[in-house]
Amino acid sequence: MSSWIISVSDNYLNELREQMKQDLLNSNTLIHMDETSLQCNKEPGKKASSKSYMWVMCSGADETKQGTIFTYSSSRASEVAKDILKEYKGTLVTDGYSGYNNIEDVEHAECWAHCRRYFYESIPLDKNGKQILGSEGMKGVEYCDKLFAIEREISSCSKEEKEKYRKEKSEPVFKIFYEWVNLTSKKIIVNENLNKAITYALNQKEELGKFLNDGRIPLSNSINERKIRPYAVHRKNWLFADTVDGAKASATMYTIVESAKQNNLKIEKYLEYLLSELSQLTYDEVKKGLNKYFPWSKELPEYLRASNEPVENINQKNYKEYIKEDSTVS
Repeated sequence: MSSWIISVSDNYLNELREQMKQDLLNSNTLIHMDETSLQCNKEPGKKASSKSYMWVMCSGADETKQGTIFTYSSSRASEVAKDILKEYKGTLVTDGYSGYNNIEDVEHAECWAHCRRYFYESIPLDKNGKQILGSEGMKGVEYCDKLFAIEREISSCSKEEKEKYRKEKSEPVFKIFYEWVNLTSKKIIVNENLNKAITYALNQKEELGKFLNDGRIPLSNSINERKIRPYAVHRKNWLFADTVDGAKASATMYTIVESAKQNNLKIEKYLEYLLSELSQLTYDEVKKGLNKYFPWSKELPEYLRASNEPVENINQKNYKEYIKEDSTVS
């Protein structure tokens, strides 16, 4: 079965995945990105127990073209991110991993849910295991929660309206938060987790502040994390990729399936459609372009669609759920 999947990917779907990726990079003005580990047993030059990585890129909630692209690599080095994003000239939303820094022509914004998580993890517990109110870590969480509360209020607003409200409501909170961070950083901090949280906030100040001037930028990278979640859950069952070919085939299949879900397609029907159609194309037809087969293509047959509700409505509903959940992320 693994050989069948690899064969199908090599012969029909890898080129589709690559063209999907290029179309998103060329068309979308905002994308999210993250990475997660996996074990590849027969990666040349590496022990079977060592880590390889699956890099995951997905469209922003407001983008017309909605897709998720998985890319396998043996490395987590910044060169991998730069290669995936080469020629991209939009806005990138990530966590605080330094591998995404200094990518040419990319506006880099970062995730407040991760910032909040650092402060949350620094809150000391009493002898009963309950959080100690009034601690410095709790103060950091409360500042972050204020920003998320504002985002929930304006989740239905236009880009321009969000920019206006963020200037009026979010920017004062942002400034007060960093006044507190700077003051706290000058104290002797014995709580190691709090020290990490303060250092993270100081180091990422510029990237964390990007959302104030651009209504398209969300407060967190949670959309992408939720695209990774099915992969992470499945990995607990299949444990590893045996070969590099298998890992790359997994990247292709997860790309097709997650992008189909994102565009409200019937996954099994869509896969049947792809295999029956792509197998009939000549080499020249494939190289000319597979745009009509992309999950976001308007040319797909109607019977592939799970409902007639516009994809942009579904994505906005999902985005509101992300914002609703973000303030409880721990």
